[in-house]
Amino acid sequence: MDKNYEIIKDILTRAIEITVTQKQDVSWEFYPLTKTLKISIPFNDGTLVKTYGVKVEDTECLKIIQKELMNIQTNNLEDDFLGD
Repeated sequence: MDKNYEIIKDILTRAIEITVTQKQDVSWEFYPLTKTLKISIPFNDGTLVKTYGVKVEDTECLKIIQKELMNIQTNNLEDDFLGD
């Protein structure tokens, strides 16, 4: 669980950074009774929203969400660099 805790911290940190510094509003909820983390990521100016619901014990699924957020950060940095 310690490894998952670090991944969850990274996911939430990235979600906050994306929401505060970029054009996307990533939202999240944690359901303590079911130990489920829900992350919603809007695309296409909010017309499409990708939502993940994952048990905090599921390392592989947490890594998928982490990778998705890393890709958003990378793509937005490239857009800023190229002047978009």
